[in-house]
Amino acid sequence: MLLRSLKLKNFRQYKGEQKIEFSCDPGKNVTIILGNNTYGKTTLLQAFYWCFYKHASLDNPENMLNYDIMWSMHDGDVEEVLVEVDLYHGGLEYTITTSQEYRRNSGKVKHSRVTTDACYIADDGQAEPIDRKKVNTVIRSILPEDLSDYFFFDTERVERISEKKDLTDSVKGLLGLAPLENAKKHIGIPSQERTVLGKLNGDLDRDGADEASRAETKMHEAQERLDEIEGEITRCQKQIDEYEELKEGIEKDLRGYEPTRKLQGRKKELEKGIQVDKELLEDNSTNLRKVFGSNFLRFFAAPLVVQTKELLEEADISDKGIRDLTRVTLEDILQHRDTCICGLRFDEHPEAVEHIKNEMRYCPPESIGNAVRHYQDDTSAFTVNMDDVIDSITNIWKNITSAKLRIQSAEDEIDDIDVKIGKKISGEDLESRLSDVKRGLRERHDELIDLNREQVAKEDEVARNRKIFDSHAMASEKNAETQLFIDYAEEIRSWLIKTLAAQEEETRADLEAQVNDLFSRMYHGKRRVAIDSKYQVHLYAAGVEENRETGESGGLNSVKNFAFIAGLVSIAKKKKAQREKSRGTEIIELDSYPLVMDAPFSKADEIHTSNISRVLPEASEQVIMFVMHKDWQHAEPVLSDRVGAEYELVKHSEQHSSLKEI
Repeated sequence: MLLRSLKLKNFRQYKGEQKIEFSCDPGKNVTIILGNNTYGKTTLLQAFYWCFYKHASLDNPENMLNYDIMWSMHDGDVEEVLVEVDLYHGGLEYTITTSQEYRRNSGKVKHSRVTTDACYIADDGQAEPIDRKKVNTVIRSILPEDLSDYFFFDTERVERISEKKDLTDSVKGLLGLAPLENAKKHIGIPSQERTVLGKLNGDLDRDGADEASRAETKMHEAQERLDEIEGEITRCQKQIDEYEELKEGIEKDLRGYEPTRKLQGRKKELEKGIQVDKELLEDNSTNLRKVFGSNFLRFFAAPLVVQTKELLEEADISDKGIRDLTRVTLEDILQHRDTCICGLRFDEHPEAVEHIKNEMRYCPPESIGNAVRHYQDDTSAFTVNMDDVIDSITNIWKNITSAKLRIQSAEDEIDDIDVKIGKKISGEDLESRLSDVKRGLRERHDELIDLNREQVAKEDEVARNRKIFDSHAMASEKNAETQLFIDYAEEIRSWLIKTLAAQEEETRADLEAQVNDLFSRMYHGKRRVAIDSKYQVHLYAAGVEENRETGESGGLNSVKNFAFIAGLVSIAKKKKAQREKSRGTEIIELDSYPLVMDAPFSKADEIHTSNISRVLPEASEQVIMFVMHKDWQHAEPVLSDRVGAEYELVKHSEQHSSLKEI
């Protein structure tokens, strides 16, 4: 299948008519659509699903009409949503069109049923419509929905591929083994009435001897029990696989429980530290309130007092007076005494009087020197030990700040630990669950042994009664002819079983080799890939003799799944080339498929992006990528020579995007 074009009309944010022409050039088989998040890349991918299967994984999936169009509708208006895909498949050109009508009445917009039409181009160049009743059958023949995730996918779907427990049926259908499987089921077994063997068995003449009738009854009863046993064995084996998977998961959790135990121990240490720091924080807060409460006046006044003292010192106000000596005192000495306090008589020593009068000049109010000195002496006592108070407050505040920082850091680390621990159950619970799983596993193995024994016994019973029945049923010519047809059918069924097993093993081995080759070219490390019987992909360390499976990150898982998908496409492409080389000799008709990817590199690093970009165009006949600009800068140097068509998404609003061809 090659995609030629995609046309959209009013489909979600694509208002009006938009069209993409995909490159079908073998040498330039890559089409790029560039656009950032919310620009409509996912909508383009889902448009294919809506066109092919009438549903899309989008928000509000019941409404596909563009919101701008819907909000502008008036009563009686009718609008159409349409997605049309042109493609080549099996040598024919198809056009598949899915549409839906929206009508506004009484203020409400209602939609009609989704309809899908299809046509193909006949040899005369005219479009021949396909009966609408057969359209779904035609689409399923082109690309069954259960295989669509392999070719139309985003990062999430790539990851889900590895989560599927059994890919056998899907891979058989993709790689051309389904026809053999269907042929085997069509021939069937005698106890299944609608199969070839069942119908032939019903055509045998039942008018034979009573012995043949009894043998036939016993044979059918034994065969029915064999069918039941086959179902029970399948169920039992499935349960064993589930138990093994559970056992492996629990053992893995137990291996990872020791780091969790260490994390829990670290969390307890942090919680104790937080409690100590909270108590320290409370003590320091109390001390701060106490020290500050006792010294708050001096704390706020001290800077002002210091500034005043500095100002007085700069003013150079000389203090030449005697402390507490007043003018009134000196006047009293001169007026009422004959002698100075030093003992000199005033009449004999007039210079003493002059000295006293001169001293009066330095007594208030004539001089402020004494007042300044009193102020300086008083304020010196006010500011004494103030530096110690400030240092004490500063140290207490540092302790408070440090405690808060330690508490915050510990709480942040506890949050990180809680995220790492998640919802892990305890080691004791894991041991108990492991014991239950091992017991269930033993019981299922014992049951499987009993079923296998009973199966052998019933097969012997069927064979024994068939001989008895055949000896009587061959009495008539009709029965002989019917028996011949039965023998042919059983021989063909046996051939189909052997051929299917051989081709499946060959295909699986071929696929494993192809995936390993692609993986080694995509992945820059050293790992090898193994594919089991259910087509599950496992990674092993390269060069390790023992089968030691390795863990994988999200990016590595994406690379592994890209290699698996590319391997499937590459094998299909290879089988198609073989068929075209020797047309007419191939039993299985097989077509190749494109890869249509939304944000394929979102979880891959630069190196893996470059490697994947180099490999995918070689593995697939057509690659269509919806890529963000940041990823395209790493892929473009590798892909530029293979790009045959390139578009860019233009976002006009949340409800309107358009396509621009580059």
